[in-house]
Amino acid sequence: MDPVDPPQELIALVGAADTWLGAAERRGDRWWRTPEHRIVAFGHRTRLGVGAVSTVVDITVDGIRWIATEVPAGASAATPEQHYRPDALPEQLGTALRAVHDRSIADAAADALGEVRTDLDRRLADGSIDPAALPEPYRRHPADRLCSLVFDGLEDRIGDAAPVRLHGDPVVDRFWAAPDGAVTVVDGRDDLVGDRHLDLAVAHRSIHDVYGPAAVFQFYEAYGLDPDLVILDRATLAALLR
Repeated sequence: MDPVDPPQELIALVGAADTWLGAAERRGDRWWRTPEHRIVAFGHRTRLGVGAVSTVVDITVDGIRWIATEVPAGASAATPEQHYRPDALPEQLGTALRAVHDRSIADAAADALGEVRTDLDRRLADGSIDPAALPEPYRRHPADRLCSLVFDGLEDRIGDAAPVRLHGDPVVDRFWAAPDGAVTVVDGRDDLVGDRHLDLAVAHRSIHDVYGPAAVFQFYEAYGLDPDLVILDRATLAALLR
C-alpha cells in the first residue's frame, strides 16, 4: 500500500497537519503496510514521561482504522547528532530491546511467525514479491524459493526456543532517548509473541544502516545474547519480503 495523507477527520481531531512532521516520509512504505494507519503526533498536547506512549485518537474512516499517538519528550535514536553521547546509543538500544523481550508473555496471544506466514502467502499469491528489488544474495532466487527459505529456516531451527514478547518493528527511529539519556522503545505491539530473532533482524539491519557495522557488535554485546546466524538471516529475509 502506498503512503497516503491522513483523512481530514483525523486531522480535525488531532490538530494541524504539520503535527505529523512528514510521517509518510519518515516511515515510507513500511508505515502504511497494515490496515491500521499509525501516525505519530510529535509534541501534540501534553508530552508524556519516559517510555510512555498514549493513543490520542483512534477512529475508522471509510473502513480503515487510523491511530494517532503521542511520544515522550526527547529525540529519536535515528538522529544521533541530537544526543549528548551518540557513541553510547547502540549499547542503549541493545539494553532497551532486551527489556522488551524480557517482559511476561502471559497476556500476549498474537503469533508472530503465523503472521509472517499469512503475509508471505498473500504476497506470493498476488505476485507482489519482486526478487529483483532485494539485496544480494536474495535477488538470485524466485519468489516461491525465497518464501520456502524463510519457513525452512525459521520453523525448522527455532524448535523449542522459548518465545518472547516482541516489539514487531524495532527500527532505530522507534528507540527514543529522553532528555536524561534513558532509551526506551516506543510504538510497538502489545500482543505479539515469537522468536526474538524476528525483532533482532529488524534492529540489526536498521542499526547497520544508521550507525554502521561496528555499532551492531555494540548492540549485541549490550543485548546479552549472540544470535543464531541462520535464524537471523531467515528473519531478515522475512522482514524484507513483508
